[in-house]
Amino acid sequence: MSSQTVSTTLICDVVYVIRGEQPLGLDILRPDPVPAEPMPLVVELHAGAWIYGGKHAERNRPLAERGFCTASVDYRPSTEASFPAQIEDVRAAVRFLRANAGTYHIDPARVGVWGDSSGGHLAGLLGTAGDRSQPAGEQDDATPSAQVQAVAMVSAPTDLVLLNNEFVPPLLGGPVAEHKDLAALAGPLNFVATANRLPPFLIIHGDEDKQVPIEHAELMRDALTAAGADVEYVPLPGGHNLFGSTSAGTVRSRLVDFFTRQLAGGALQAGNGQGTDV
Repeated sequence: MSSQTVSTTLICDVVYVIRGEQPLGLDILRPDPVPAEPMPLVVELHAGAWIYGGKHAERNRPLAERGFCTASVDYRPSTEASFPAQIEDVRAAVRFLRANAGTYHIDPARVGVWGDSSGGHLAGLLGTAGDRSQPAGEQDDATPSAQVQAVAMVSAPTDLVLLNNEFVPPLLGGPVAEHKDLAALAGPLNFVATANRLPPFLIIHGDEDKQVPIEHAELMRDALTAAGADVEYVPLPGGHNLFGSTSAGTVRSRLVDFFTRQLAGGALQAGNGQGTDV
């Protein structure tokens, strides 16, 4: 993959699933013209405490300009549906993109995901749980798979029981004390130990984050390391919003470098388009 910046094109409001009567969409930002070979795909999941925000393809511009096909995904907010609606939507988006790999010139065996804050939480859960709904559960036999080959988490909560702030009860449908089992199923950390195989992870976190303490990143790093996963841990100066800090440029460059190494070069972790066996 070339390191030179390329021109891009934007495809907006691609409907990937309909929940009830509500269509959920994604925006694709990719090189223009598309390269001869199918492109690795990187999916972005937005921040917003599972309540606010939405897809915004410009977050992926540094990746698209390096030759990746990228997708920024809308998912249901907690004001409309409680967990596991959000991870179900994210899985549906990945499956849709794999199913339509030919249309968007995607290599379905090279799919990565990244997110910031609540989006990072969902990215992490997709990476550790894959197609499973329970930590020790069987694989969902859905085809194509929602499993991914690389995950980047920025300022992300990894244990919702530990986090337990004002945004967690709306996500769970009530207080954490009354929904501890559901909170456990929503924690990326809780799926690590029982995973058969884990994709490489990049974990970036601000050392002065008051909203999601850096302990979340450290616990995730330690669990992944103990499980034998490939982990890059990058603590940076700053609070929760690293993209609004002096560390923003470093975050963007680390994301591009990570996905370039993991998806654009070297041996692939899976060659059948079904993802890794998480």
